[in-house]
Amino acid sequence: MTIHLGFLLLLTGLTGIQSISTVRKVSVKAGQSITIPCLYDSQYTNNVKYLCKGYYWNSCSYAVKTNQPSSGKFSISDDKSQIIFTVTIKDVTEEDYYWCAVEIDEGSDVKEYFHLSVTRGNPSLYVDHQEIGVYTGSKTTISCNYLNSGEMKWCRLGGSCVMRPSGSIDGTRVTISAASNVFNVTMSDLRPESSGWYWCAKGDFQMPVHVTVNGIQSITTVRKVSVKAGQSITIPCLYDSQYTNNVKYLCKGYYWTSCTYAVKTNQPNSVKYSISDDRSQKIFTVTIKDVTDEDYYWCAVEIDEGSDVKEYFHLSVTRGTPSLYVDHEEIGAYDGDNITISCYDRISGEMKWCRLGGPCVSGSIDGTRVTISTAPNVFTVTMSELRPERSGWYWCAKGGFQMPVHLTVNDRPTTAEDGYPSLSKSSISRLSLMIFFTLVTLFIWFMFKRHKRTEAESQAPAMAEEEVT
Repeated sequence: MTIHLGFLLLLTGLTGIQSISTVRKVSVKAGQSITIPCLYDSQYTNNVKYLCKGYYWNSCSYAVKTNQPSSGKFSISDDKSQIIFTVTIKDVTEEDYYWCAVEIDEGSDVKEYFHLSVTRGNPSLYVDHQEIGVYTGSKTTISCNYLNSGEMKWCRLGGSCVMRPSGSIDGTRVTISAASNVFNVTMSDLRPESSGWYWCAKGDFQMPVHVTVNGIQSITTVRKVSVKAGQSITIPCLYDSQYTNNVKYLCKGYYWTSCTYAVKTNQPNSVKYSISDDRSQKIFTVTIKDVTDEDYYWCAVEIDEGSDVKEYFHLSVTRGTPSLYVDHEEIGAYDGDNITISCYDRISGEMKWCRLGGPCVSGSIDGTRVTISTAPNVFTVTMSELRPERSGWYWCAKGGFQMPVHLTVNDRPTTAEDGYPSLSKSSISRLSLMIFFTLVTLFIWFMFKRHKRTEAESQAPAMAEEEVT
């Protein structure tokens, strides 16, 4: 006999035990992907978890299990430290019901369902990014876009909720502001313990969002880069000094939990991807050659005992002129030079010139004078009186795009104004000594020759007298 969802919900209410918690109804646009978190009771930490597909529990079919390889369509990951397993469904096509479930060796499996609603246009409720990374003491704002009506809420998975205008969740202050078809959730003064899965709700729909609060700013990189199809791009990733000897890597995919390795520092580079770690500068760079498709990537550092630290960037690919670009990513200069970088743009927004991991222009960066001049579709950055210590990665920004630029400032070669090589002070000193000793030697030789000649002249008359006698 088939078991209907309503009866299962009644049983759950009667038993008073909610072994698994997840969202109830999610709206996704056809062709996109979605990650669903499933919180389970700690007694099931070592049990097998799985996703089952189908409206009726007793006739649903396995989609993916933690003790079996993931498929192309479905993937699963179990974070036992957080007692949450996540399931990712890629390239969604049809509306259906799914069950987050845990295998019980001697007894009935525990489970909780969610409804996946698929739209052809904008989803009923959605966010720009399901994965958000921030740092201790900072704040973040999540925009929950909606097309439906109903009460607005921001909740922690398995925890409390906040409704307009403000409140707190586990000590973190939350404020909610509303505008046309969007409500913004701001979480302030975040701490590492604020990390976890949350969801915004509007009416019957929920959208899960994962927030990671790092204790320090572990990795810094650009956020969004525009590249023309077929070209190459190099992305710098600045990391904290405590990770100097760790393995670094590039991971490809919108969702961190399901991204795939592209290249690692402890493995050979491929034709498509290459990676290089400059430990003295605490920057590793990744180069993507012959870009073809728009995608998300993660600069990441392996942590032996703990979660890897990471930061994402969005690679936007165009068929024509990129939204923001420079003539050359690599620029060389000499000590004392002035250089000019032209940042070409096809977008609107604020113009900035920044040092990676450092300040943005406000007259000077680290003591180097910086000026910005504008013209149609281009802004020009001039850095004056450069010094070798100003070498490093910078980026120009316009709107939501950034373009990284690497500057190398070398010591100026010692050349004279006429173009002939000049001599250093030590060389001049050595040359002066050589000339001095040469002149002394010539003087002695001249005096010796003169003495011999004088002696010979004085002896000549005496010899003539002897011959006469």
